[in-house]
Amino acid sequence: MKKRKTPLGLFDTIAMGQQIKTLCKEKGLKPGDVSEAVGIGTVQSIYRWYRGEVIPEIEHLYLVSRLLGTTVDELLIIHEHPR
Repeated sequence: MKKRKTPLGLFDTIAMGQQIKTLCKEKGLKPGDVSEAVGIGTVQSIYRWYRGEVIPEIEHLYLVSRLLGTTVDELLIIHEHPR
């Protein structure tokens, strides 16, 4: 599992990609639909998001959240540090 450390916990890029992919499927959106809606010239970027290889830039993440009818927080998967 690919994770990045943050001050609040571990950011799970693979889980985030799966979350975006799942929500897109639920909405009937194909990668080409997503790339067009957020202004990305290639669907390869969307596939890289789905696989957790790349984290979307903040403006793209915001646009995707609007497209999917959710919030950025719902797309980000962070496993919090135990307190």
